Amino acid sequence: MARSNLIFEALKNAWKGVSKNKLLVVLIIVLNLTFLILWFGNSLFFQERVTEGLINITETLDNDLPTDDEITQGIFSGQSLVSDGFVESMEIYESILKDLRMWIIISGILFALIGGLYWSFTNSLFEDGKFFNYYSRFIIVSIVYFLIIIGIFQLVIINAGFKAESSSYIFFIALLVIGYFMPITNSLLGNMKLKKVVKKTLEIAFGKLPWIILMYLLCGIMIGLPLYLIVLLNSVVDNVFVMIISGLIMLLVMTYVRAFIMSLVNQASSELSS
Repeated sequence: MARSNLIFEALKNAWKGVSKNKLLVVLIIVLNLTFLILWFGNSLFFQERVTEGLINITETLDNDLPTDDEITQGIFSGQSLVSDGFVESMEIYESILKDLRMWIIISGILFALIGGLYWSFTNSLFEDGKFFNYYSRFIIVSIVYFLIIIGIFQLVIINAGFKAESSSYIFFIALLVIGYFMPITNSLLGNMKLKKVVKKTLEIAFGKLPWIILMYLLCGIMIGLPLYLIVLLNSVVDNVFVMIISGLIMLLVMTYVRAFIMSLVNQASSELSS
């Protein structure tokens, strides 16, 4: 199957699955909205805690800087130059890292449980009777991926100490790599056992790299263009009803994009197996 035909067929199959299962699509949108509300609430909570911690570190260090005389006296007297303020700031820093770990863990739990539901129902747009098999596999795969994220966080963020800027870039790149593989893996869970999913994910991710990238570019356009138009509309029309409708439209678009990814990946899997 030609690349253009493969993408066209995936777009058509996604539209067919969404248009013929309207009640299921409504349920997917509700679950997606529930996840986003809980995730944003969780993120805002920990963002406030982290921001407060960073402010406290700055204030503590600014108020506890030793004078030149104190430094000289400490050197000649053999006293430690580590101040109480520095010790306190390190304790706050450890607390910030703990909050970030908890944010990742809670985000992972929300995605595995609630995200697993709307991914499972998206799979049901194409495959009936496999909901519980898909959902159980999704939870296992999500745990594995988020354990990898936590492991990267431990190695990069904690070991980097206060070198937050460089370590954040590394962490962001790692998230991009995971974000490349994870939708492919999720799309294969409906018709494939877990022991075969890893191999097939790698085959598709590397063997079909050009059109997987094209798939993600199309997804970006399908999400980015309506999002831009909605933001533009809401900047002109200040109306709560318009904002609600706009949000529902975006959730519908996200549902279609998810169905498109799932359809294309499974077609690619069939193509590789033939």
